[in-house]
Amino acid sequence: MPFGLSDWDDAIQKIIEASTTRKLSIIVEKSMPFNLRDWIEDIIRYRNPQGLKFSVLSNPDFISQGTAVRELKDPKRVVIAKNHGHGEDVLRLQQLYPQYVPVERILIADDHKTVEMGKLWSSVYPAMTHTFGNVMPSICGSIGADSNDVRRNIGCADSESYMGASIGFGGPVIQDISYLKSVLHRDGLKLESDMLNQIIKLKEDKEKRRGL
Repeated sequence: MPFGLSDWDDAIQKIIEASTTRKLSIIVEKSMPFNLRDWIEDIIRYRNPQGLKFSVLSNPDFISQGTAVRELKDPKRVVIAKNHGHGEDVLRLQQLYPQYVPVERILIADDHKTVEMGKLWSSVYPAMTHTFGNVMPSICGSIGADSNDVRRNIGCADSESYMGASIGFGGPVIQDISYLKSVLHRDGLKLESDMLNQIIKLKEDKEKRRGL
């Protein structure tokens, strides 16, 4: 994850100190551990002697490297997690978006773990497809086939770049994969954890062969 727990702790303390109202909503947009939202709520309760009312809402951005500005201006979807007991705060957040996002793109999920898993998977899944796409040209090279012709033969459009050789994904995605891999390993899902580990290894191998 981009932040350590001490960073979250410091940020929460500064938010509480800077708050000028009796009610506060903290909106989390980035990938984070599945239990971090609950931990944030516990920290606010502990560091909240003034009795400040608060809610912690999950509203992740789904942006990609290279297209972030365009996707922020015109998001394909907006996902907000319900927060039981804070329905008014969720509604206020939801009402911010229709000014520039069609209502049908605004999705309300039942719980924050579902939303956080969606944020993680939106990062991990493209990395998996990029990795698979990078394997195909390698196989073609070993048997003497033309990878571009293979892409055309199976009906891939030019826009489907994941089916061709590429550098792949960057550091933040590796962090997300590593976190999800650790969760799977912790829960005894070894094969699934090993699969994610192979994605990172294949990326590293591709970079070595390209001299990156």
